[in-house]
Amino acid sequence: MSYSFKLNGHPMGYVHRKRGIRQGDPFSPFLFVLCVEGLSSLFDAWERTGRIRRVKVCKGAPSVHHLLFADNSFIFARGTLQECIQVKQLLKTFGQTINYLKSYVAFSGNLTDCDGQLLANYLGMARVKYHDHYLGLPVFVGNEKKEAFAYVDAQNRRGLGTT
Repeated sequence: MSYSFKLNGHPMGYVHRKRGIRQGDPFSPFLFVLCVEGLSSLFDAWERTGRIRRVKVCKGAPSVHHLLFADNSFIFARGTLQECIQVKQLLKTFGQTINYLKSYVAFSGNLTDCDGQLLANYLGMARVKYHDHYLGLPVFVGNEKKEAFAYVDAQNRRGLGTT
């Protein structure tokens, strides 16, 4: 199997695959960045055509339709069937296999439990009330920041050899 890449709109040679990419392959991070750039472009294109819209996650925050961090994707959409249909179609268009067993959906308090469960069922994802931790850190901290991150500070001090 071989692949061709476009550079400035023109095909540039071929890459002949000898074996698949394996974990630890030095090319893997570059391929990941290339893929998520494609996903971001797809979100932007669908927004320009009105198929999806950005969401404001809180007062004073910028509106977003997705966030990418490490190898995780957070997708923000309105809690309507039409918006869920568009997001699911966008992911299908993107062409990557989605692991629905590792995917979760959470809704704002503006959506009834019944409607939220119907949308979660349509998406094929487990519904959670909220995401409480991400990469081992609490998502919602509130006013107790010092207490919430005390163990991170303690780990940091141990790692640096200080007390």
